Amino acid sequence: TRLGEALSHYFVLKEEKQPPLFADCVLATTSIFMEVPPSDLNNFIQKCNGTDVLLKTLHHQVSTLLHYADHDKSKLGSEQDVSSTVPLLVTLQRLASTNQDLKASIKKEIFPNKPEAIPEKRNMLPLDAPVDSFRWKLIRLMTWHESNIKRTCSEWLWTLCDEDMAEFVAYTGFGNAVHLLSLKGLVEVPEST
Repeated sequence: TRLGEALSHYFVLKEEKQPPLFADCVLATTSIFMEVPPSDLNNFIQKCNGTDVLLKTLHHQVSTLLHYADHDKSKLGSEQDVSSTVPLLVTLQRLASTNQDLKASIKKEIFPNKPEAIPEKRNMLPLDAPVDSFRWKLIRLMTWHESNIKRTCSEWLWTLCDEDMAEFVAYTGFGNAVHLLSLKGLVEVPEST
């Protein structure tokens, strides 16, 4: 319980009072969150309004990964960046899959504009994902070179889309979604010859 009190203290700090290594503390905490029973995790996150902190930390982490991918290939997805991003994605996945209210608020944050109609044909590109938006960055991770990031990000977005294939494809684009959909047996990918 003392650990929980210490963590909740960090999670409720105003941005201007957060220590310089605040994001590192959050990332280290998410490794602990992976071991916490879902009901306890939900209670803790709701008590300290931790969803915003987790999303801001994820946005920062994803932006860092993509910056190196786009500008400094020598640091492309360092093991440290990857190993700290996966637990964060897993934690958000667990929250979204066990708490409908949290899932709805996270979904609204990631996909703020619900499509009026889901296209009948498979859209290859995501609907309404402006370049450099948070959702655009997450969608880029769906085709990332490192398989753990690719899978955990895709699974989280799949959960946010209520495991609905049409909605998932509308929000992420078929080209980005096809890998996860094939793993789930929902589409067939031709064997390469």
